[in-house]
Amino acid sequence: MFHSLSSNPSHPYARLLVIILGLVIILYGALRFLTFSSMNNSLSLNHDLMQSFETARQGYPELEHITIRVVFHDMGDRYFGNALPLVPWVLLKPEKRRYVINVDTFKTNGMNAIDQAPFDAQVGFFAHELAHIYEYHTADRLHLTWLGIEYMVRSGRTQHEHFADEEAIRRG
Repeated sequence: MFHSLSSNPSHPYARLLVIILGLVIILYGALRFLTFSSMNNSLSLNHDLMQSFETARQGYPELEHITIRVVFHDMGDRYFGNALPLVPWVLLKPEKRRYVINVDTFKTNGMNAIDQAPFDAQVGFFAHELAHIYEYHTADRLHLTWLGIEYMVRSGRTQHEHFADEEAIRRG
């Protein structure tokens, strides 16, 4: 049965299967986001980080009116940062979605690592994460679900990370 679904993407159950898998992935991601240890939403962008974020955001005029929160918390050793659509807004039309850029609070010499990075590196970090948001924002619900499924596979994750790098470079 599964073989017939995968070989015929127009099969009526194929779309349902992709939606169900996507919802499972979205719920998993939401639970991971909500259970990060020592989450600290009280931290906010300092003036320098706000400047680097706004500089990066200028390269994405189509995201100008989109709500994007920057949240600082301990992400463990997995990521320096990531960008995600917020649940339940992920289910809405793109123009109503909201997003979050998570920034790791990893410290060196008593300061957050991102605070110690040069301005251009900060801009590059935010431009990369904004490229992910751009990709999410231009996707319909089914495509966004598929992006989540692809991201769970190493080759898919690599493909999306390369896209974000290239898009950030392309936009300056």
